[in-house]
Amino acid sequence: MLTARNAIWAAITIAILSILGSVISLLQPPDSDGFASDSYGTRGAGYRGVFETLQRLEVPVQRLLVPADAIRETDATLVLWAPYAALLEREPVYLQRISGWVSRGGRLVLTPPAGANPELLQAMMNGKATDPVDALFSKLGLDGLRVSQANPVDGSADESGSFQDPIAGIRDDLSITARMERAKAALNLPRHEIQPSFSGCFADLQNAVTSIDVPQTGVDVLLTQRMPLNGRIVFQDAVGDQQTLAASFPLGRGEVVVVGDSRLLQNQFIARRDNAVLAVHLLGGSSLPVYFDEFYHGLTIRGNPMWLVTQPKYAVTTVLLLTVVALWAWRRAVFLGPALTDKPVSRRTLVEYIESMSRFFVRGHASHAFLLREVRGGVLWNLRHRLGLNPGQESVNDIVAALERKNPAAAVELRAAVQSVDDLLLHPRRLGSRDTLMAMQRISACL
Repeated sequence: MLTARNAIWAAITIAILSILGSVISLLQPPDSDGFASDSYGTRGAGYRGVFETLQRLEVPVQRLLVPADAIRETDATLVLWAPYAALLEREPVYLQRISGWVSRGGRLVLTPPAGANPELLQAMMNGKATDPVDALFSKLGLDGLRVSQANPVDGSADESGSFQDPIAGIRDDLSITARMERAKAALNLPRHEIQPSFSGCFADLQNAVTSIDVPQTGVDVLLTQRMPLNGRIVFQDAVGDQQTLAASFPLGRGEVVVVGDSRLLQNQFIARRDNAVLAVHLLGGSSLPVYFDEFYHGLTIRGNPMWLVTQPKYAVTTVLLLTVVALWAWRRAVFLGPALTDKPVSRRTLVEYIESMSRFFVRGHASHAFLLREVRGGVLWNLRHRLGLNPGQESVNDIVAALERKNPAAAVELRAAVQSVDDLLLHPRRLGSRDTLMAMQRISACL
């Protein structure tokens, strides 16, 4: 039967189940259903393939969902692969800590940021924001490094600098259709085979990597501008110029490996040619622990807690909690059902009732004896409970004996008071008001 009470219980049950479902989903890995461009991504523009390749080769690899300050050892490789430009703007201090960690002997592998949103691009055009690529390199001590574009098949280098990705910003899309369209667009990138050359610290790769696949047009390359290098990977573009695909830079006692185009290790490229071999040597060739930094991909929520309300899961949870609280408060404040009849106002107070009953007892034939017996029984019952005696130990002797162990003087007074009451009750017809009152006062004082 549909009643107001049943409707409330149904709403509370649904709310509790929804909250439990949300909590369970939040406890799952923040993989964005594989649509995002990170190491959880299973679509063409994701990097799950690289992560699992390292796992199968038994390279110690894991994801970091919190700032990499937790990495204490410097014998490790930190991978900062295509971080979100907006997060770089909001969390610059973290980059400075990474720079200090590398200077102490760590190894960092990074690619330029991806996903500049329209607001950031407009701010850059108005001179109110810096290029995320320049900001990233500057905070890591690579001020002379720049990114341009080259065409392996047709065209020449374009120094406009591109850091947008076809899959960028996909985490902010609520439409599944939009996600699928972007994923299809990323899969339709035309590819081209190149023969890279290796020098310096990458020279050992010359025989291991003979050819790799890259996007046919618009490959992001590096302009080192006479910067000190440990080594670099180059290829020839369509006009015969050498373009730097990746380079290694010294930073203190550590090393920073910068790869120009993050798409080289995407799922759609990793299985082609020698891309997987190149990826393993760049990321885990020395068998050091490899940490994929997913903090800059937005997998950890930071900042103003009110931002959570703008996210569907957290917003629904908040609304349900507020609804449950409101229903509970309403249920506690309002009685559901027909209105109660008004209680008639009594014409006498409690004191008046007690006085009238007292006068009634006093006028009785044996009222004084009745009052003495009731007071005597009430005092003994109260003392028995205070002393913790069993229900069978209700006699005066039992109570006096128990009280004597704690307070001998009180026990003597109790026995005398009870004896005086018992003496008066032997001749109930001779009881007067004065004797009754004095006996009642004496035995009540034993409490």
